[in-house]
Amino acid sequence: HTGAGLKRTSVRNTVGLCQFLQYEDDKALELLNAAAGWDMTPEELHESFERGLTMARLFNLREGMTHEADRLPQRLHEPIRKGPLSEHVLTEADVREYVEGYYVKHGWDRQTGRPYVDTVEYLGLAGIAAPLTDLDLVVEREDALPVGAVPFVMDLASGDGHEE
Repeated sequence: HTGAGLKRTSVRNTVGLCQFLQYEDDKALELLNAAAGWDMTPEELHESFERGLTMARLFNLREGMTHEADRLPQRLHEPIRKGPLSEHVLTEADVREYVEGYYVKHGWDRQTGRPYVDTVEYLGLAGIAAPLTDLDLVVEREDALPVGAVPFVMDLASGDGHEE
């Protein structure tokens, strides 16, 4: 549920659109372009979403919020006492796997959630992130991407950048 709403909410927060208007992304982009006099493409809108998430991640890392905070409260890993889901438990390993996949899809290090240098550069955040490199908040990718490759998963079709 959170993953499905993340892109919609983040894009609207980043570009200043009302959360309560239930427009599809195409209509929201049309309105945004008309109001601002822009000619933004769906790809550019998606990049603004990625830029906003990465900026928020860098801020949180700078303030001491590490990958260890990207977890659920212990209570949510305990079985429900009654009902049809009482035999199912959401394990910490399941959550960690999702979190690591989330990191990878946004061009961040799988283990630490720190953005890669190439992600930061691609999103035009190099100037903002330069001081953070000294703090070890931005890291080099171990395996270089092919020249011209987008350093994060760009899935415009699903609307949220994530697989279900």
